[in-house]
Amino acid sequence: MSEPNPWVIEAPVAGYHWKAKNPKAQLLLQHGLSEYSKRYVTQYSQLIPKLVAKGFDVYAIDLEGHGNTAGIRGRVDVVAAVDDHLTARAAMPKKLPTFLIGHSLVGIITSGSIVRDQTNIEAAIISSSAMQAPSSAALRALTKVLARIAPEAPVPVPRPGIEAFSRDQ
Repeated sequence: MSEPNPWVIEAPVAGYHWKAKNPKAQLLLQHGLSEYSKRYVTQYSQLIPKLVAKGFDVYAIDLEGHGNTAGIRGRVDVVAAVDDHLTARAAMPKKLPTFLIGHSLVGIITSGSIVRDQTNIEAAIISSSAMQAPSSAALRALTKVLARIAPEAPVPVPRPGIEAFSRDQ
């Protein structure tokens, strides 16, 4: 698959567009924490080429600090990311049905985008969402202390296997 077309939107994020020959729908895909959009071309079962082959125009944006978007690597302002997601959705053409895919942390961002504006969405796929059961009070307190002491410190992110992608066999 060739390089995507650049997709410039009114947000400070890198955007990409992979065009299908005869599109029947369009999809906004956004990667998870510590990832980037173009990885879905060669990895993750080559999801983008498969979607394009099935007739989906695929649009994608890189989170702040990820992929080709400027920012401190790995730091995400979720409120700003929801704003960027809404800006990306608004920049998509209105002529085709629109689907959303939000993976991991972006499950929260995609969900926040939908809560704020439900227009022009056929469906949303939230995979391996970061919306988990609440953490313990002690862990939340420790996280707040560490965020004040060392806000730019790396945080090890556990990487579950493929079984975490979906519980639907």
